[in-house]
Formats: sequence, structure tokens, C-alpha cells
Amino acid sequence: MNVAILVAIAVVLILAIVVLARRSRPDAVSDFHRQINALSAESRRPVVDQVHKFEEQTDQPVEPDQPEDAERPDGS
Repeated sequence: MNVAILVAIAVVLILAIVVLARRSRPDAVSDFHRQINALSAESRRPVVDQVHKFEEQTDQPVEPDQPEDAERPDGS
């Protein structure tokens, strides 16, 4: 009887570990976007300004919330 209880506890622990390990963790970029979107427009302004400066320096536009392989509205 004691062995059955120990086996049951072990199975429950293993299942809990597997479930917790497989949980999707938020992507760092998505997490950042969520935090920025939670701020007021005035609070966001320094970050938006930094993004615009980065775009000017690299000549690469930054498109928020767009995966690289997503189809774009212009069909490209």
C-alpha cells in the first residue's frame, strides 16, 4: 500500500514538472511591447524617440508586432 502511494506521488510530481516545463514563456520582445503599451503616450515618448533614432541610423524601419515571415499588406 505504501509503495502505491509513493508511486502515485512520483507520477503526480513528474506530470507537474512536465506541464510546468512545457508552459510557453512570453517572448521578451512581446513582453517589452506589452509593457510599453501599458504606459501613457507621454511615458512612451522616450522609447519611441529611441526607435526613430535607431531607424535613422540603420535605415531599417522597425515594425512592431510583425513576425519577419508574416505576409505584409503590400503583398511582399
